[in-house]
Amino acid sequence: MPPESRRQVLLLGTCAALMLVPVTLPVPVLRDLVQARFGISDFAASWFMSINMIGALIAAPIVGVLADRFGGAKPLIVVGLLIDALCFWG
Repeated sequence: MPPESRRQVLLLGTCAALMLVPVTLPVPVLRDLVQARFGISDFAASWFMSINMIGALIAAPIVGVLADRFGGAKPLIVVGLLIDALCFWG
């Protein structure tokens, strides 16, 4: 592999890893926060976290397909954030 390709792969890999930081950092704290805020059991907090992650796993490919179909992700991101805020508020 040429050095330019190695640098490009390393750069893209680093960017991909750094993009995960804001998504994964709150996960350990979120469980305790939800448990303390709502006074729920360990089991209920685990269910909350599991359902949250399963929802993201299911929604990500669907949003990707919709973004490709409609030619942009920005409106979908805004709508998704509003729905997410409403769900957390509820």
